[in-house]
Amino acid sequence: MKCFICKKIFFHFNVLIKHQKLWHGLTNESTFECCDLLCSQKFKNLKSFKRHFLNKHEQNSLLNSSTNIQEAADTVSATINKHEFASTSTNKSTKCKPLEIFNLSSTEFFPNSPCINTDKTKIDSQKTIVEFQKCCIQFSLDLHNKNNFSRKDVQKILSNIDNNIIEPLINNLKQILESRIENQELKLELFPIFKQFAELFKFCSTEYRLEQWLINKDYLSNLKHFQIHKDIVETYVDGEVSFQEIEIAGTLFSLKFQFRKIMQKNNNLEKNLMDLGQNVINNRLTKFVEGELWQQKIQMFNKNQVIPFFIYLDDMEINNPLGANASLYSVTAIYFSFPNFENCSKLQNIFLAGFVKAKDMKTFGNSATFKTLIQEISDLEKNGIEFQIEGCKRIVKFSLALILGDNLGQNYVLDFSKSFNSNFYCRFCKEAKSSCQSLTSENIASLRTKENYKQDTEKNDEKTTGIVQYSPFNDIPSFHVTDNFAVDIMHDIFEGVCHYDICQIIIYYITDLKLFTLDTLNIRKNTCNYGPIEIGNMSPPITMEHLTKRRLKMSARQMMTFVHFFSFIIGDLIPKDDEVWNFFLCLLKIIDILLSKEISKSEISLLAVLIEEHNQNYIRLFNDTLKPKFHFLLHYPTVIKKSGPPRNYWCFRFEAKHREFKLYAHAITSRKNICHSLTKKYQFKFAHFLLNNNSESPLEVEKKHKIESKYISNVNSISITDIGDFECYRIISYKGTIYKQGYYLTTFEDDTFQLYEILEFFIGKSSNETIYLVCKQVTVIGYMSHYDAYEVNKENCDFFDIQFKKIDCFSSYPINICRNPNGTTLVRPKEYLHLF
Repeated sequence: MKCFICKKIFFHFNVLIKHQKLWHGLTNESTFECCDLLCSQKFKNLKSFKRHFLNKHEQNSLLNSSTNIQEAADTVSATINKHEFASTSTNKSTKCKPLEIFNLSSTEFFPNSPCINTDKTKIDSQKTIVEFQKCCIQFSLDLHNKNNFSRKDVQKILSNIDNNIIEPLINNLKQILESRIENQELKLELFPIFKQFAELFKFCSTEYRLEQWLINKDYLSNLKHFQIHKDIVETYVDGEVSFQEIEIAGTLFSLKFQFRKIMQKNNNLEKNLMDLGQNVINNRLTKFVEGELWQQKIQMFNKNQVIPFFIYLDDMEINNPLGANASLYSVTAIYFSFPNFENCSKLQNIFLAGFVKAKDMKTFGNSATFKTLIQEISDLEKNGIEFQIEGCKRIVKFSLALILGDNLGQNYVLDFSKSFNSNFYCRFCKEAKSSCQSLTSENIASLRTKENYKQDTEKNDEKTTGIVQYSPFNDIPSFHVTDNFAVDIMHDIFEGVCHYDICQIIIYYITDLKLFTLDTLNIRKNTCNYGPIEIGNMSPPITMEHLTKRRLKMSARQMMTFVHFFSFIIGDLIPKDDEVWNFFLCLLKIIDILLSKEISKSEISLLAVLIEEHNQNYIRLFNDTLKPKFHFLLHYPTVIKKSGPPRNYWCFRFEAKHREFKLYAHAITSRKNICHSLTKKYQFKFAHFLLNNNSESPLEVEKKHKIESKYISNVNSISITDIGDFECYRIISYKGTIYKQGYYLTTFEDDTFQLYEILEFFIGKSSNETIYLVCKQVTVIGYMSHYDAYEVNKENCDFFDIQFKKIDCFSSYPINICRNPNGTTLVRPKEYLHLF
């Protein structure tokens, strides 16, 4: 009998079928053609072909004969030796299923054949294939994780790799196999493996296949579109006006799915529950869960295990803000994070809940826009998620702790007054605008409560209450908008109060006292020694127009740097005990406390006094009224008592998350359903996050930064017993912060400020958690109140007095020392370390 494809002759029907499956990729459902004698009949599948052959041509075959099977084996072996490997099957109507061919073993090909040693170990390629397929999925998700790659770009790259690399490689390997290998059993085992390797990218060859594979493996869940509104609009079809119903919708990526997968990754659930179970042992607040608000919330759960999370909402402009389509496709991003995560400020630990168009939220209101989101949050709080904890099934619940955002964003989402020119604009209290312009301390009696909030909503009068309507977020059992004690020092301080204060101060010294000119200020600002840490945050020149408008051309991060170095820039030109300068120093003290990682109760009380003094002096010195952001400052001490240090919930990192989606939006041209496009991109990024299953290490090093230690001889002279064998580096990244040779670290020990210069890093080979700094102590001359800084003498250091300190001994961030124009070397800590 003859193969209808390659015309080779066989004497056994089973051998013919195996040959067609193996060499030509046919399956049981392929089309077969009978070429025996003068027969040319075609059949739709193997079953009908076999039935025909048994009825018509059985006498010509070896199917049921007693002929030695060795003859059939020799025949097919000879055929294999002469056969030329084809890159693709000539039968284009069917494609071979990889696992079908792979399951064919040589013993199936030649049953009971004496010419094949069945005791030889078979090639265990299934495991290898699976591993390669995982690598292909990982590679595909790595591409999707690139913010500037569109989904279409990814598919093109995968297709090109498949067509231009893998396929030619497999074909060449087949040719080598045919010409070099004589062992027929080995050939029969290797050929299906080649078929498998040729289809490595099959699971991700299309976006749909990749998505289905990820869903089946529980790395992804389906994207949810929730309806906000339905409308009938005019459309043009072939130039004629017609009407059609459209659905206005937002997108939501299941919170329940994300929470479950995030908590299962790297033992995050156990870490969170263990951390939440620890009692506060001192009076210093370091985390949100140590504040009064969380302590009140957990009382509602009756000893149930509950984990807090934040929701952040903010509008994001994805088009050119100066272009014709500016604000047309602006979207509202909804992020969430877990405040108890050790590295909660890392962008990979800020997750997306969904997107809605900003104009839809403004048009149809919060109730319609956030209905689905609120239902998901309520379900997480009421029903929780089932986890396996120490072999037992337990329900863990999740509670919405805070809704974050800038002032306008929070007022909008929580249905407070949307204008800061309104009579009652504050979401924390019921003070009127006229009172807020002169109020210098918080009025406890005017704070909003659940009781007076209910009375105000019943009035249904925004002008007299400052409440637009009853907030749908109050439907979440443990949440109420009057308990949303969240502020943002990024907008309130560095994009608000600092602009007003610094502009007034500069104008006073330039125009009133005439101590220096604006040109002198700009020259000094540009030539200030910011050091390698802050040089990238240097602000552009200041103009008189900026000063008169009370708005400097600086970002929040640039303003933070400018205020930090402002006393170094012009401090030597200012007379001592100048009251405006003392006003500026008061601002510095407020900022230092607000930026602290931990704040004590005494420091909260001090903060309230400093804020009152600051606001009083602003009114007195500059004859100006207090702006809304000055008023929000009054509530900071109360907010810190309730929610902990404000740097744990500021907007800096959430706004940095916008950049990922802005880059992707610029990489695509379609805006038809931009919310869907952005959320779809995030789905693959989230799957990439899950597949990278390595435990997060706080330490990151690179081989190029490895050096030979200059201080190895000093190790024997001190007691370092917990490091063992070590490696030496000049640059490391620890808990997201870069540490380099030449940076300075501060500490406050025994009521004394101490400064150290970093020389090297010793890292234990056996445990990366053991990190020693090779450093030398810099001489601190004393505290200079006029600069709010310490005077130091770097040259007066004994270079051979080397010290080894664990990196965790330093709680502050790296800083740089600065020499001011009069030659004094100064340093300002980046956190509140001393008592004023």
